[in-house]
Amino acid sequence: MKIYNIWKMKVVRAIIFTGIDLVAVVPLTLTALYGRYKKKEFDVGIGSVPLINSPCHKKAFELYGHTAQTFVSYSWFITNDFDINFCNNNKNPVKKALGVYRAFFHSLYHYKCLLFYYNGIFTLRTPLVGRLEPYLLKLSNTKLIAIQYGSDVQIFERSGNFLFKDRASKDYPNNYIYRYNISDVRRDIDKWTRHADHIISGCDWIEYIPFWNTIISAHFAYDTKNVKVPKLDLNPKEYVVLHAPNHRNIKGTEIYTKAVEKLKQKGYPVRLNMIERMPNEEILKAIETCYVVADQLVIGWYAYFSIEAMARGKPCICYQRQDFLDFYEQVGVIEKGEVPLINCNHTIDSVANAIEKLIVDKDYYKNVSERSLKYVDKHHSIEYIGSVFDKIYKEVVKE
Repeated sequence: MKIYNIWKMKVVRAIIFTGIDLVAVVPLTLTALYGRYKKKEFDVGIGSVPLINSPCHKKAFELYGHTAQTFVSYSWFITNDFDINFCNNNKNPVKKALGVYRAFFHSLYHYKCLLFYYNGIFTLRTPLVGRLEPYLLKLSNTKLIAIQYGSDVQIFERSGNFLFKDRASKDYPNNYIYRYNISDVRRDIDKWTRHADHIISGCDWIEYIPFWNTIISAHFAYDTKNVKVPKLDLNPKEYVVLHAPNHRNIKGTEIYTKAVEKLKQKGYPVRLNMIERMPNEEILKAIETCYVVADQLVIGWYAYFSIEAMARGKPCICYQRQDFLDFYEQVGVIEKGEVPLINCNHTIDSVANAIEKLIVDKDYYKNVSERSLKYVDKHHSIEYIGSVFDKIYKEVVKE
């Protein structure tokens, strides 16, 4: 019945949006033509998915003299720190859909170049406009730089990580993208592989897409110069392990819970602080006061949460697949042994032993902290990511 209802919903949705598309396609085409000859206000538009790193991507472009603007079709609870938000009420599906159309209209004549994800600027995937999106953007003479964030490209049949597939299936048994919408994700990957002017990849995303122009460990930029690194407290009354799962099975929450209980039984004053669905400001406060950060144990690479921890000198547990480490070393993205994250597999003992070593061996703790600060500054600072973006922008825009 669930599958029947989902396909019924898809058919109804296709009928509704086909009608809207037929009304919108002529104004969109005229807007694209207008954008082709209009002097664009900004060098770069960053959107329209409301991801937390967009403001730092903006700073990265601006540091190298480019004008940039962030815009989103709608926002999530994590942050609303964007220049333009076309829908402040993401719980209203009509207003949310309208926000997507408005964002796409806006993108056609304001920017020389767009930095965007694989579900596009027009994220609705409607039957007509969804397929015409790259052609309308080309018509408006907008250059396209494609990046990824996760579920926009994750097709698990392309991954050899069976544990990730299993955990994602448990976290999202009826997930629209992972289970019922795979064909749309395949089309998105094919679409932007063909139509993007430049593709940047990294993280575990390299497993899902067939091509890239630039490879880095991850495109996440972080304003390391404006982070107040807390003073290390090597002997707290309580050793707080911070865990902030947005997907409990994927992040390994049960393993962390059992590992901390095991350490308690050994007499260590350790506590798991688990926070979920909280604004980013609260996450940052929690990082500053914890002893160690506990990130994912399944995916095989790190992302924004680990970077936030490293930028504050906090040792961070995060599983890194050996084949990813080998690849990034072989292509010269990282040096051998450079990543300071504490690599644990999906077992209670590996996690418990890692936390115990951080508690007992203070010199080891300080070494991981110092290496973390150096790593994030080298690979994720505004300056570094800005240098990558600047080079790509100059290649694709050719002013």
